[in-house]
Parts: sequence; C-alpha cells; structure tokens
Amino acid sequence: MYCKSCGAENLPSASYCANDGTFLTNTNVKFRMKDHKVSFCSSCGSKTEGSYNYCIECGNNTSQYITLKSSEGKQSLPKEFGAVTKVGAVNLPAINIEFFKKMLLPGLLAILVVFLLSFSVMKQSEKLYDSLVSNSLSEFDVNSMIEEIEGYTDSDLPDLNKIYGFSDIVMMSNLQNPVITLKGNIFGKVTAEVEAKNGFIIYLLIPFLGLFGAGIYAGRKNKNSGINSHLSNALGIGVIYAVVMSIFSLFAGFSYDINISKVSFSMDNDYSFFKTLFMTLLFGFFFSFIGSLFSINFRKATGHLAEWLPSGEAIHQAIVIPFRAIFVFTVGLFIYLSSKLADFKEGLGDWLNGTPIEQLLDKSYALIASLSVQLGSFFWNLLHFSPLTLLVNEEGEKGSLAYGVFSGLIATGEAKDDSDILAFDSLISSADFDLYLKIALIIPIALFLWAGFKIAKRDQIGKNLIVFSVVYSIIMMILAAFTDIGFVVSSHAMGESTNMEMNLGFGAAGTFMKSLLFSFVFAYLGTWIHKFTEKG
Repeated sequence: MYCKSCGAENLPSASYCANDGTFLTNTNVKFRMKDHKVSFCSSCGSKTEGSYNYCIECGNNTSQYITLKSSEGKQSLPKEFGAVTKVGAVNLPAINIEFFKKMLLPGLLAILVVFLLSFSVMKQSEKLYDSLVSNSLSEFDVNSMIEEIEGYTDSDLPDLNKIYGFSDIVMMSNLQNPVITLKGNIFGKVTAEVEAKNGFIIYLLIPFLGLFGAGIYAGRKNKNSGINSHLSNALGIGVIYAVVMSIFSLFAGFSYDINISKVSFSMDNDYSFFKTLFMTLLFGFFFSFIGSLFSINFRKATGHLAEWLPSGEAIHQAIVIPFRAIFVFTVGLFIYLSSKLADFKEGLGDWLNGTPIEQLLDKSYALIASLSVQLGSFFWNLLHFSPLTLLVNEEGEKGSLAYGVFSGLIATGEAKDDSDILAFDSLISSADFDLYLKIALIIPIALFLWAGFKIAKRDQIGKNLIVFSVVYSIIMMILAAFTDIGFVVSSHAMGESTNMEMNLGFGAAGTFMKSLLFSFVFAYLGTWIHKFTEKG
C-alpha cells in the first residue's frame, strides 16, 4: 500500500503511513456482475448466451459489471479525525477544539508579529515628528506648553506625536476605517462624525508578513500532506486572528477631553467590530494559506494547486497575475519617483542644507514606497478599463472627475466647467500619459494569453477558463473595494446640519464585469495559441 500524500510504500496491514503519519484509507470500489440475456463478443462479434461468461468462438471474457451506488465501499476515518465535510473535491476536517489547538500557536505568532511591526511603525513616526519639531521649533517647546494647559484647565490633552497611537496603526494595517466623533460646546453645541476611508494597501504588508510566516510555521509541520491540511491550517489561523483582532477593535482608538473656561471639546475614535471580523478573517485565511503552500516548496506557492485540483492551474493563474503585475508597477514607480526626488534635492542644492525640509526629504522614501504601491494598484485597475473616479457630494450637489484609458478625463456636475480641470486635462495630454497607458495594455493582454496557454494544457478547458475569469474578477473587485480613499463628514451646529463625502477609487461592480470579460476573452485566445503550437 502506498501513501497518497508522500508516496511511501507501507505494509498492507498498516493504518498510518510510516513516513508522514497520514491515515491510509482504502478506496474499495464494489462491483457486481450485470445480468444479461444475449450479448455479442467484443472481440469476434459472435452471439453468446447470457449464462456464458466467455465467448464460445474465441474465448474472450464477455462478463459485464456495474458499480454499486451504496455507501458499502466507503471507509470512515477514525474518531480522532472528526467528521468530514465535503466541499467540491476537497475534504475539510470538522471544526473542533483539537483543530484550533494545533493552530493556536501559529495564530498567536501572527498576531505578535503584527503588534511588533505596528509598534515599530509608531515609534518611527514619533521619531520623525520629534526630529522635525526640534529643528523647526527649537525655541518653542510644544510639549511643555501642552502640559501647562493641562494643569490650568484640568484637561486631558494628547501629545501631538501620539494622537494616532499603537492600536490605530494595528487597525490601519487591517484596512479598517476610523470613525472619529467630535463634540464641543463653542458658542453652542457642535457635533461632527468623520469616517476616513483607509485604502492605503501598503499597510497590508504588516498582517501579510505575520500571517505568511504563521502559514509557513504551520505548513512545515505537515509539509508532505495534501491541500486539505493546508486549507485547515489557513482556516484555523484565520479564525484565531479574526477573533483576537475583532476583540482588540473594541478597545482600539482614542478618547480625549478638553475643557478651557466655558469651552469644552471631546474627540473619540472607534472601529467597527463586524467589519474588522470580516476583513481580518479574509486576510487571515488568504495570507496564511499562501504561506502554508509556500512551506512545501520555496520556489512556488499557489502553483501547488495545479497538482491538487482539477481547476488548480486556473486558480493559480488568477491569483498570481494581479499580484505580480502590481509588484512590477510598484517597483517601476518607486524607481521613477525616487529619481525625481533626487533631482529635486540636487536642483535646490544649498537652499536645503540644514533645514527641516532637507530632513523631511531624506526620510520621505517610506512615503514614496506607499505612494508607489497605491499608484501601482490604481494603474492596474485602469488597464481593465475601469475609470478612476473622484466623487464629491456636498449637500446633495454631486460632482465627479473620472479618468479612463480610452475615455480620458470626464467631469460632471460642478466640476464640469472648472478652468482648473481643463488645465489639468491639457497637462495630461501634453505629457502623453494616455499613450503610455494604451501601450501598457500589452502587459495584461500578454499575461491573460499566457494564462490561457497554460490552461489549455489541462482537461476541461471551457470550465477552467470560466473558473479563471471568475476568480480573477473577484480578486480585482476586492482590490477595487479596498483601495478607496476618502472621507464622509456629517455635522450639526447651531441648528443646521451639513453632510459631505469625498471618495477616490473604482467602482467594485464595474471592475468585476470588465475584468471578467477582459480576462476571459484573451485567456480564450491563449488556448488557441496552444492549439496552433501543438499542430505546428
């Protein structure tokens, strides 16, 4: 008997693999002989009687069998493995206490890494602020002034470098939107609520590193197992990560009160429990699953899916294309923007020596990296014919500014006749930005053709093309939804209410449909390329 996970040979009486401990299930298929009255020999064509099992002319076996459709041939797993839930062609172990105990340590390690990285980011931000303040305001001690005001007014004033603290950075790394509530009594009661849309995806690097490492740690313990084990690893780590982060969101944020004479002011920051639960579960499962697959072979991760699932190659291509493309765009943009910054510093020369601006520019490469990732994701969405849209809605008066690869810059509402918009449109045209984007369409087209070429090497090409396009368009839709940047403000003061919304991003539904059609058409053409190369 051979192990289905690692291929090691075992004794026929063995219940577990001697190499990796996998339970050795016997897939016994039951047959019975089919009753027939008259048949013809498949070898010589002579007529035979139903009671004969062999042809009387040539001796060929004429017996016919059918498979039993009962559960008689199935073998159940031992009790310690729990029940099995079937999801397509994948069997996942039932969720129980033993299941989560195994994933508790890697899940907690992921959370620890996220906390440590967030703390490091907070400290770096504080150092940057302190260095800038000490240089530009060397004769004016802001912190001492704040302490004096607190003593006179019995207020709780935040240090300017600590308003946005550790817990806020942890939430930001999971792309949670802070909801800031402002209440004051300044010539009457004033209330305001601000929700900031945090779509800066570079912060996802923090949970990615923690969860990816946790997936590797969990995967190395059962390196030779199949996809079931790696899915269960990711599910366990994802649930533990989501539960802890959701509970953490209840205590995250800040709260400050200021009372000066007859003026009072309070500021509170909160996060959504259920949104945190949903998004951290999604991140926890996906990132740790990639890490668990990566632990098998460091040269590939999702490539293992092609060996395990009928549509594995299609799913693999759908996952790697957007991430590889955004990485390439990010690197290119970072190099370009860094060179422009260097040229700017060289052009100013002695004017910057010893100034706070020089120090700020020296430490701005982290900002350039963040901007490069964001623009890289924006450019990749633009290449799927989804327009990047800036939407402004103030008291029901809507205006928008949208840019698409073929549509160019289109303004609606209040922005339609704005002279600044027309000047910006002329600037884009003069820089040949439209032309460069059209040329860049070669990149997604080439990747889709390659994906179709690889898919054509598998069976059920039509089904796999659909799987590829659907999975890919879902990833693009999620990317579009997560990269929105903006804010929503609602306020009430002196008996009047105001509302304002500003949003920069892509429509999720439109991105899904356009990505679906775009990827399917060119992946389909890629299958034809494979057919022509085979004929050649």
